[in-house]
Amino acid sequence: MKNNFTDITYYSIGALGVGAVILGGTVANGIFVGGMSTLGVALLLIKLKDSNPRIFYWILKHNIMSDLILSVLLVMLMGTSTVTAIISGASAALFCSAGLTYLSKLFVKNSESSQIVS
Repeated sequence: MKNNFTDITYYSIGALGVGAVILGGTVANGIFVGGMSTLGVALLLIKLKDSNPRIFYWILKHNIMSDLILSVLLVMLMGTSTVTAIISGASAALFCSAGLTYLSKLFVKNSESSQIVS
C-alpha cells in the first residue's frame, strides 16, 4: 500500500512537468515557485538535521503528519487568489511529499541502529 502512495506522488510530479510543457506560462510559473519553496523547506530540514537530529528523525518517521502540515502551510503561504498561487501551493506540497518520502527511505532505515534516535 505504501508503494502505491509513493508511485502516485512521483507520477503526479511527472504530470506537473508534462502540464508545464503543454499549458505553458501559468503552470510553469506555479511549478517554478513551488520548486523554489520546496528548496527552502529542504534547506530548513538540513539545518534541523544538524541542530536538532531528534526532531529531524521524528519528522521523517511521521511522514503523513509532516506531509499534511507542510501541505497546509505551503498552500496558506502561497494563497489561493490566482491560478499560479494554487498550482505553486499544490506543486510545493507534492515536491515536499516526494522529498520527505525519499529522505525517510534514506535516513529512517539507517537510523534504526543509530544512537541519535534512542
